[in-house]
Amino acid sequence: MVTSIIEDVKREFESGNNITRLILVNVGLFAVFALFRAFANFSAVPGQETWFDSIWHLFVLSNDFVTNLKHPWALITHMFLHQGFWHILWNMLLLYWFGRRVGDLLGEKHVYPIYIYGGLACAAAYLISDSIFHYIPIGVEGLAWGASGAVMAIIVAAAMLSPDSYMHLLLIGPVKLKYIAIGLVFLDIISLGDNYNTGGHFGHLGGAVMGWFYIYALRNGWDLAPDFSRKSEEKKSNVRVMSDYRPSPKRQHAPSKSFKQYFTRSEENDEAIVRNIDEEIDRILDKIKVKGIDSLTDKERETLNRASKEK
Repeated sequence: MVTSIIEDVKREFESGNNITRLILVNVGLFAVFALFRAFANFSAVPGQETWFDSIWHLFVLSNDFVTNLKHPWALITHMFLHQGFWHILWNMLLLYWFGRRVGDLLGEKHVYPIYIYGGLACAAAYLISDSIFHYIPIGVEGLAWGASGAVMAIIVAAAMLSPDSYMHLLLIGPVKLKYIAIGLVFLDIISLGDNYNTGGHFGHLGGAVMGWFYIYALRNGWDLAPDFSRKSEEKKSNVRVMSDYRPSPKRQHAPSKSFKQYFTRSEENDEAIVRNIDEEIDRILDKIKVKGIDSLTDKERETLNRASKEK
């Protein structure tokens, strides 16, 4: 059975989208560390730290800069770790709901950067705010973990991309994405006065700012996503160029007009095709902003999905 479960996870990881992979990583690490914590607590002496605490400390973010310098990987690993069932449940649900919108509208290549940049912005907001306001007593080490900041970046990015799209909330009904994002940000702001999880709320706001900035930069021509697919795209481009057939000028008999049209592609035709596709994508995105993503026809969804995969 264990082998079957591992094969199922591997298949989902390989065939799923980037949101699916992020969820699998978060849930997998949650399960592993939960088992470690259970075994450590079972054999622990009451009132003393366990071996699990030492391991956990290596991978979560500290408010002490020296500790973070010793464990620099914690800047990344902290955003994939959770303690508590409800903590990871709500983070993964929000990541799934809003992450799908980001992937559909921007393309899969933007999902990872928004998540990672959001988590890093969360860490920065946590460290900077504590150094200014000292809400953690001096001499006491504070630790931070969780995907909440990264998820907030995804939520705000989705709301900026399609603010008037609806999401059906349990017991509430359809609500526009922009109001959900504004509501979550507002809750974090007013929660700063509760003196409970203050660093977490500052971190969430840092992630939200990064989500806004990422889309703002993208709309102004600044793509923050690393182009890992550039080499593969160049290979595809070279194959395409090599496969284009152009009749040699030395041929004695010129091919017919229909033959030429089938085997040759002029720059003017290429530009016209690209321009028509861009115009169609713009029209679909405008429709989503006005009527929501649920208003799209099957053909429009297919066009948008193809365009997102090519980005």
